[in-house]
Amino acid sequence: MSQSFDIQNATVLTREIRGEDLLYIVALSQNCGIVQMMKKISAKKTAQMPDIFDDINVLADADSQSALKFMREVDIIKRRTSIGSNYECFNHASMIAECALKNGRNIEDFTTLSARLKKALDALATNLPPAAIHLKFLYLLVRDEGYAVREDFYEKLTSPKKNLFAVIIKTPSENLREFESRTEEMLDNLNGWILNNTDILL
Repeated sequence: MSQSFDIQNATVLTREIRGEDLLYIVALSQNCGIVQMMKKISAKKTAQMPDIFDDINVLADADSQSALKFMREVDIIKRRTSIGSNYECFNHASMIAECALKNGRNIEDFTTLSARLKKALDALATNLPPAAIHLKFLYLLVRDEGYAVREDFYEKLTSPKKNLFAVIIKTPSENLREFESRTEEMLDNLNGWILNNTDILL
């Protein structure tokens, strides 16, 4: 028997058109975690459809909590279209969204993950340094999940890299533009540590 679901403040992680008239999206919501949803697109296409990185509220029907949801009503509450106008911002936003998608089903506190995701995408939408935003998102993610990012990753860095890492983490992103090239290298280092020392998928 079909149930009704009120999916709140969900951020669109992937979006595709299937066939000629079906919109398929996967989103991370603050109250339901990762949800897969589908909606038939009207031939007239008068209503706006959700796009990647949008925040939406949805009323949907499904047979169960884990089943594919069929959207009845969609309310777009925030768009982040400016991300698409900057290649670096879009690239890092896509990697952050993919990380949220890959890990969202395995993280119990998806409300915090949803908030972290939104904060990162909001920063990228205002053209703040993308590598720094990405680094901070991953740092908070692994810290939230209880991994020894400070005790292991940070402690094994050389003294200059320790200083750089601390500056990136503690400094507001808008003040980190001059560090962007060095931040990319630090992001690569953190990615390598995550892959070798955690269950987080990148």
